[in-house]
Amino acid sequence: MKISKWFTKQECTRSTTAARHGIANEPNANQWKAIEWFMQNCMDLVRDLFGVPIVPNSVFRSLAVNTLVGGSKSSDHMKGYACDFVVPGISVTDTVKQIRKAGIEFDQLIDEYGQWVHISCKPNGNRHQVLMVRRIGVKSVWTTL
Repeated sequence: MKISKWFTKQECTRSTTAARHGIANEPNANQWKAIEWFMQNCMDLVRDLFGVPIVPNSVFRSLAVNTLVGGSKSSDHMKGYACDFVVPGISVTDTVKQIRKAGIEFDQLIDEYGQWVHISCKPNGNRHQVLMVRRIGVKSVWTTL
């Protein structure tokens, strides 16, 4: 069942971590409302920008899933306002640059380890932070772009 122009409910709750640990990664009614708003007002625009299918790696995360993956205790994934993804055939660095240039609204746009893009967006109060994180030894080093 689609919840936006391009994305389905299943894509927004899929989690290999949840499946591996037998956790129901199911949003409540308020979280579904947030997910639908986010997918329609952010991810559909990202998909339109690149013109190719984008498969989200992680949209919604329950508290249990977020804890298992080591997510931030205040992660927008738990609220339904974030997505980790890659665009097939386009580098993470170029994806971030193109989203930024296109003027798509966001709270945070992060190049995470050169492996995927994290984008979050809320109905109001967006900070427009563009960041990059890289692992150096055992530490994650954050840079503002």
